[in-house]
Order: sequence, then structure tokens, then C-alpha cells
Amino acid sequence: MNCSIVGDLLPLYHDEVASVESRELVEEHLKTCAECQQVLNDIHENLKTEIAPNTEEPLASGLKVLKKRMRRKTVATIAVSIVCAAAFVSALIYGVFFFERPVPVSQVTIASTQQVDSALDFLTNARGYSSFYASMRDGALYLCYYDTFWTRYISPANRSLLQFIGAPAAPSFVAAPIAPTTNLPSPPTPPPPAEAPNALLEISQATRVYYIEGSPSQLARNEAAFERAIENAVLLWEK
Repeated sequence: MNCSIVGDLLPLYHDEVASVESRELVEEHLKTCAECQQVLNDIHENLKTEIAPNTEEPLASGLKVLKKRMRRKTVATIAVSIVCAAAFVSALIYGVFFFERPVPVSQVTIASTQQVDSALDFLTNARGYSSFYASMRDGALYLCYYDTFWTRYISPANRSLLQFIGAPAAPSFVAAPIAPTTNLPSPPTPPPPAEAPNALLEISQATRVYYIEGSPSQLARNEAAFERAIENAVLLWEK
């Protein structure tokens, strides 16, 4: 059998669909023909290449997806970290500089008690607090001091409590209009507005200074809470 006929039969032989007689003839020929044996080997190798899975593309695609997920996760982690850091810094700043706590009466100190012969002198000598609540009642001044972490432990305030109280502005009077040069009567002059109460004048007339503890908003808005605080007030100064 020549190589031309065997070459036609080799694909059928490789796929095992040739008849038994044809297979026997091809196998006998392959024993002595290196050329046809190489053709058979080529058919086998080509078929392996065609059916072999392409693993490079799925691998590259999977790596791209993984990189995208890692980038998203990294961006999300950074964003959450920034938000948490900002919240922590804001809470820290508020807690250190702005969060006020009432000062217990046992910690109330006066810088100097010498020559304190009025409530105004008392307030002038009371230093080192962040803010305070003050109220006059029956000739007595009731105080409540407040501190922040900063003013209590790091940098005590050096201003006196009297500096918190501003003197009211001078009342403004409405000038009477100038009458024209006629015989018509001038319009009546309006009465001056009532003067606002002078906080410094009230405090100067106080004969006692008491310390009370409580929330300033509660003491200012709730009369019952203020009355309860007065019952437990501690006398700091008496004329």
C-alpha cells in the first residue's frame, strides 16, 4: 500500500472509525514508513493543540477582577479611616475645649480673700474657671462654676468672673424735633426709654454670695430646680 492511500486513511485510523481491515493495513504500513508515522504524530499533536483549554485569558481576567476588588476595598478602608479619624479628632477637641462640667463646691478656690468687702471684690478675686452661672435673689448672689478639661488641667483661665458680666450700654434718648419758626406749638417730647437693669449695680448691693451646683440651662429655665439648688447652697462670702 502506497503512502497516498495510507495518508487518506490516517485521519480515520486516528479517530478509530476505520474498518478492521483498513486498520491492519495502516498499522503494517506504519511499521516500515517513518513518513506516514510522522504524519500520524502531527495529526495527534494538532488535535491536542485545538482542544487544549486557553488558560491564559481566564487567568488574566481573574487577576483584573481581583485587582479591582482590592482597589475598591483599599479605597473604602481609607475613606472609613478618614471619617473615623475626623470624628475622633472632633470629639477630642470638643471634650478638651468645649465640654463643660460643674465644679464641686469642695474645689472652689478664691485667688485672694484679702480686702474682699463687697460681692464685686469677691468676683474680681475668683479666677480660673471657664464660665459661670449667676443669679440674684433677695439680696444674695448665687453662683455656679463650670470648667473644661483644658481650663482645669492644662491652662487655667486667668480672668476674673467679673469680666463675664458686661455693663449695659448707656440709654439713648430721642431728641425733640426743632420747632419751625411759626406760631404752631412744638410736638411733645417723647419720654426716655426705661433703663435696663444694671447687673453690676445689683451685684454690688449683694450681702451674701452662695455656691450652688447644677446645670446652667436647668437652673435658668426651671424655677423648681433653682429652688432645690438654693436649699443646698453653700455660703462663700458674707458682708
